[in-house]
Amino acid sequence: MVNFKSLLAPLGGVYGQIMQTRNGLYNQKILQSISLPKPIISVGNMTMGGTGKTPLVLWIANYLMEKGRLPGIISRGYGRSSNANHVDEKEIKKVNLENPLPAQVFGDEPTLMALKLPEVPIYVGKDRVTVAQCLLALEKNISCIIADDAFQHRRLKRHLDIVVIDGSQDPQVRHPFPWGMGREFWSGVKRADFCIINKINLSNPTWVQCWRELLHKQGHKSWAEAKYHLGLPYPVIGTGSFSEKKLHVICGIGNPNSFLMSLQQSFGVSLGKSFIFKDHQRYSKKNLDEIYLQIGEQPWITTEKDLVKLQKIKHPLLNYGWTVPVELHFNQGLKELQVALDLCSA
Repeated sequence: MVNFKSLLAPLGGVYGQIMQTRNGLYNQKILQSISLPKPIISVGNMTMGGTGKTPLVLWIANYLMEKGRLPGIISRGYGRSSNANHVDEKEIKKVNLENPLPAQVFGDEPTLMALKLPEVPIYVGKDRVTVAQCLLALEKNISCIIADDAFQHRRLKRHLDIVVIDGSQDPQVRHPFPWGMGREFWSGVKRADFCIINKINLSNPTWVQCWRELLHKQGHKSWAEAKYHLGLPYPVIGTGSFSEKKLHVICGIGNPNSFLMSLQQSFGVSLGKSFIFKDHQRYSKKNLDEIYLQIGEQPWITTEKDLVKLQKIKHPLLNYGWTVPVELHFNQGLKELQVALDLCSA
């Protein structure tokens, strides 16, 4: 049987070579990385899709604040461009939750981070160097910057490069796009100062072991491993205790399978219909109308990332919805990560 994905290997090789050439220019200092006066902690990944970067950014920010350090966060703000609202992706903005449509103006992930981290200044914009410079100019009290999804953005010099790997995915996804889902050749992971294999509870032992061996072959002698954990569900509107046995699902995230599997693992619920949208989906009343026609007043659940967009739409469907936080729980390597963060942000 023909493996059609392997037919895309030559295209993946071309894409990987382009990225490797670009990285080589930075390594040889032909292209210059720009240094800033405060430490930069980059959180990124080697593959496209949802590896769990946002929960890690939240965890790092909370850890630093527990240590008495105030971080700032910069983000590309994916999904924030909207012709209807005349949003300019090049414009630098500080996330402001008083805006009537924050997810559209700032992006769903920065909006969620702002809700979770009210003390932390979060700035969005296309050019991370300019965004970081703007943040430093306006926020005098921060001790460091967390750069979200910045591993391949080498123009911004960083002091700690953290890479998150989705351990629940077949290691074949590491190959460059479109052969796999890789953003560059796997050998680029050598640049990372620290790696985290995430979602090991949703994987199989063979895949997890393969990811470990792939890291070891690229010179990494230690790394962290973490579980994809769901917190306590809460209602979209009002208050209530969670006791549902069957749920429909609405989500538009990078890897919806992780969310679906965790719902069953964590709460023992049976899943009804799954309404899966693209990552950073801009929900409309029409979307909710179509779902409401199918499930009516039956309970459903979504991610907090989706909720920041859904809750801005007035619709009766919201009365029957639940949402749930996504968290990282470390199995190993937590102490090593804490040491790396302490050294970087001191």
